[in-house]
Amino acid sequence: MAGKAPAQSATAALTEDQIRMQARALLMKSKIYRLLALIFAFTGLLIFVVLYLRNIEGHFFEALRQPVTVAIILVPFLPAIVLSILGQKAEKAFWALMQPAGSEKTEKK
Repeated sequence: MAGKAPAQSATAALTEDQIRMQARALLMKSKIYRLLALIFAFTGLLIFVVLYLRNIEGHFFEALRQPVTVAIILVPFLPAIVLSILGQKAEKAFWALMQPAGSEKTEKK
């Protein structure tokens, strides 16, 4: 395939205005997900307290032997966890879009 030009990346083919619009959408999506995650975390905390007071009543270590207790602890926080992960992915996509094509960012592990 000697006659073909090298394939351009998706960001190189976009105009600067399109990149700005995508970046703005990703940033807004990230912020909305993070805000909703905080709201759901607070709501989950309230639900957890209500379920704790109704079902466990101070006998926490005895209640840990029951599988229902694990659900009481984890289920109210699942929406917050999922929204936080979605927000993190949107923020990573935003920063990947904003990073210049020629420069490489070192990843922290």
